[in-house]
Order: sequence, then C-alpha cells, then structure tokens
Amino acid sequence: MSGLPWYRMYTEFASDPKVQSMDEPSQRRFVMLLCLKCDGCLPDLTDDEVACALRISVDDAISTKELFIKKGFIGENWDIIKWDKRQYKSDNSAERTRAWRERQREKKQSDNSETSQERHDTVTVTPPDTDTDTDNTPLAPQGEKCPHSKIIELYHRILPELPSVQVWNAQSKKNLSSRWREGKDRQSLEWWETFFRDEIRSRPFLMGKVKDFKANLGWIVGPKNFSKIMNGQYPKENDRKQGGTPSWL
Repeated sequence: MSGLPWYRMYTEFASDPKVQSMDEPSQRRFVMLLCLKCDGCLPDLTDDEVACALRISVDDAISTKELFIKKGFIGENWDIIKWDKRQYKSDNSAERTRAWRERQREKKQSDNSETSQERHDTVTVTPPDTDTDTDNTPLAPQGEKCPHSKIIELYHRILPELPSVQVWNAQSKKNLSSRWREGKDRQSLEWWETFFRDEIRSRPFLMGKVKDFKANLGWIVGPKNFSKIMNGQYPKENDRKQGGTPSWL
C-alpha cells in the first residue's frame, strides 16, 4: 500500500466557504479531480473522459467544469490551479527513499561538516524547543550549508514581535539544518523570507493574537511544529474572512 500515489488534503476543505457553498455531489467531484491530478492524467483528459472518470453525464461534467472555473479551482483544461504550491516533491516516496539513501552515503561527511560549522558559528542560541519528537525525516543530498545566522537575521527583521533568538543551541541548529535540507527550494534565503512573511506572520495563533503564546524560531523549526505550519493546521488571518482561492489549494 505504501507505493500508492497520494496527495495532501488540508483541513480547510471542511470550512472553506467556496467549497462548502457547493452541494455534496460537487464536493465529491472536486475530490475526484484531485485524485486524477495526483495520478498525472488530468490535463490530458477530454470533457467526455472526465465525465466517465467522475461517473456523471457529459452535460453534468460541463456544468461542473463551469462551476469550478468560476470558483477558481481549475483552468480551462481541468487542471488544478496552484496544485504545485501545496504539493511537494518530497511527498513522492520514491524520491524520499533515494534522498534517504543518498543521505546515508554522505552521513559521515555531513556529520564532519556540521561539527566544523558548529565550531566556527558565532551565532548565539533560542528558548527551549517544546517540539521533542525525534526528527527522522529523510533529507535531500546536502548542498550549500545552512546559513543559520542569516536566517536568524531574517527572522528578527520580518518578525520583530516574536521572541528574539538569545542562544541557538545544538538541537535548534540541528532542526534548522534539517528543514533547510528537506527540499532544494528551501536552500535559499528567499524561501525563508517568504516563509516568515507568508506562513508565520499571517497566522494569528503563531503571532500571539489568539492565546498567551508566541512562536519562537526554535519552536518553528521543530519537525512536528514545522509540519503543522506547512500543512495549514494554524489558520491564516484571512482564511475565514475572504472567499478567495482556498488556502488548502
């Protein structure tokens, strides 16, 4: 079963007004389209073939297509809009396995490099990380070394309301290095600048606007917390106020 293709479904599906304003058959059809997209065949299907796949008539398929285009879910060729924004290359089990094997081959060299970096890193260390789950995520082959000090500078500049980094301990350093290496796209300061601005600042709970809690950088890069953020489990400020493209897409 582990070899079967799968895609990310976000909890906002259950509360997004654009989805929940549709009847249940339309919601089911959209989920079926997501499955077809995951299989990789959706953009190549005709209206007749989509109708067959959805177990509906061609007339129903055409009216469904018009509805989904109007809501901003799909394009003219049935392709899912912003699919790549919420689905990641690391979700592919074969790629993850190859990356894990590559990581094992480079582990000794990586460990030596990390040790050398820790000796020369002048960054001081965050409050204790409450995310204590063991981080066993298979990582991409190591490329450019994680620039801890520059990412911390971005965090301070973009999120001055959150607790500042006073010390940067070994566990926090390990977690940030792991997040950096989990995908090629993350191995750039531009990605982290966008992440802090769009994924942290936009979420009231993380910014201390909901409860007496504010996220700090050590907490953010912990494996469990980071996964929750990327999966949209902390709602964004405008998720329930606007009827734009669903945040889970």
